[in-house]
Amino acid sequence: MNDKKSYFDQWGSIDLTPPKTAIDHSRFSGLMRNPEYSKYLLKQLASPSVFIEITSKCNFYCSYCNSPTSIRPKGVMEERLFQHIASQLHEITNQPVTLHIDGEPTLHPKFDDFVRQLNSLGIRVSLASNGSTLQESYYPLDMDICIYVSTSKDEFETRAKMNYAGSNSKCNFD
Repeated sequence: MNDKKSYFDQWGSIDLTPPKTAIDHSRFSGLMRNPEYSKYLLKQLASPSVFIEITSKCNFYCSYCNSPTSIRPKGVMEERLFQHIASQLHEITNQPVTLHIDGEPTLHPKFDDFVRQLNSLGIRVSLASNGSTLQESYYPLDMDICIYVSTSKDEFETRAKMNYAGSNSKCNFD
């Protein structure tokens, strides 16, 4: 019998509902004691930025990223766990949700499905990507794309298959 729990099983019973009572900041020191800073934190807590790492796999080796040298196992988020998280996002934030952290999100085999699911819930997606695997099928998705790359020109040209000039000509920048 396999006793290893999936990611979904590990986190499925965790209540991600934000706290109902205000946090007592009077015990803090430094900037956090300042009433204006406390107001800022409370505003951020009311609708925080949410980053979801749907994969820790990446096809680049950017100089600023720790992912290539990380000792944790590389993998992709299970669909059930993503659905569990997505179903609670309206209770957590009203901001766009960023798909990013330690991997290239577009490498996840369910990337399109995950973005469509968030969009169907009225959630805009902010994608942090190295841009190498962007596809025309992403155009209809409600998504902002931020491309971050720190690599050599040769590596980028070898790995990137996207026609940036052609893609940019189809975008509406107004």
